[in-house]
Amino acid sequence: MTQPMKHLFILSDGTGLSAETAARAALAQLPLEPVQVTFHRYASANVQVLREAVSRAATLEGVIFHTLGERRLALELEARCRELGLPCLDLLGRAVEVLSQAWSLEARETPREHHRLDDHYFKRVEAMEFAVNFDDGRLAERMFEADVLLIGVSRASKTPLSIYLAGRGFKVANLPLILGIEPPPQLWQLPREKVFGLRIDALALLEIRRNRLKHLGAGTGEYADPAKIGDELEYAETVFKRGRFAVLEVTGRAVEETAAELERFLERSAKNSAI
Repeated sequence: MTQPMKHLFILSDGTGLSAETAARAALAQLPLEPVQVTFHRYASANVQVLREAVSRAATLEGVIFHTLGERRLALELEARCRELGLPCLDLLGRAVEVLSQAWSLEARETPREHHRLDDHYFKRVEAMEFAVNFDDGRLAERMFEADVLLIGVSRASKTPLSIYLAGRGFKVANLPLILGIEPPPQLWQLPREKVFGLRIDALALLEIRRNRLKHLGAGTGEYADPAKIGDELEYAETVFKRGRFAVLEVTGRAVEETAAELERFLERSAKNSAI
């Protein structure tokens, strides 16, 4: 059964990049393919833009994420969403609330702009586009352009980790390891320190795949067959060993934890290269 298109609305009085990055990281944890979600981003939002966005979101039964620093706009948005029964998440307001309470500081009425259109901003935007374009083995012939290449079996958190790292400015490609299919030759030509294998426990992977198929209304087949999964994981291990790639354990770990470990690997590699 085909799932209906989901619509996620991003509103910001800045660029909206922070909210979109958080939304993509959250979506990556759900049994949805990227093509099943349409993003509607409204940057530099004012009252007129806000009303237009809410009206469209109501028509499409969408969800709204926002990072509106101007309190007046945020309150109006939340009031309109309540009236229409639209789900609405204030990412910036919640973060400010937690920090101000923890540190006993009073929040500004209108927070200072933290989303300047500087080189770092454009680097993150470029990295996000890169991660989307190079997802799931696409453009394999151009892997050499990546800062990081993630490899692993299907549903081993390659895409969520790619999106998270892109938000931190890394150009990330990911490549699925498919039993019986030789990886593209470019994999063995990349600098070893750029490639990371993602290892996942067989039982955890089985559960993830079963839930995925259940959501799609499909039968199990080989995709969720324990024996086939075992073979896939063994094959992935042979690829990891053949390339002598660093391996990251993803079972039961948050994307942020895995990303932090990966970044530590990169830092050590950079230091060793400088010596």
